[in-house]
Amino acid sequence: MNHRLLILLANIWLATAYSLPAQVGFALPFINEASQGQVMNLPVNVSNFDSILSVQFVIRWDPEVLQFISVGTYSLPDLGDEDFGLTQAQDSGIFRFAWYSTDSFGISKPDDFTIFKIKFKVIGPLLSGTEVYFTELPPLTFFEVTQRGG
Repeated sequence: MNHRLLILLANIWLATAYSLPAQVGFALPFINEASQGQVMNLPVNVSNFDSILSVQFVIRWDPEVLQFISVGTYSLPDLGDEDFGLTQAQDSGIFRFAWYSTDSFGISKPDDFTIFKIKFKVIGPLLSGTEVYFTELPPLTFFEVTQRGG
């Protein structure tokens, strides 16, 4: 068999036999034109959430613009208040999230599934704004997702 054809067939086999899983995604909605005093529930949505064993990350915002009220509407098994570092969330604009599944097969959810919601009150002056975003710093918490099978 032609050497080039053999290499081509080997590459096609490798591409189909060892496909990498899609990267797990997390999303928060974009806030635009919120009014002072308005209360908002921001959903944290996932995509490619397949056989997940654990997740950890940090969420930040400007506490001069948004006042943290609560986190809730938990939609993952065994998810509760103890999975959030909420001690100083109202003043600091930071909270840590760390959850793990007790199911050894992991948890799967459809795309755009809401795993929890964050409730904020807009306290900033007119036309002020802030991002609510995922990060690792501070506090030092690596953005990490563990999936069954590595």
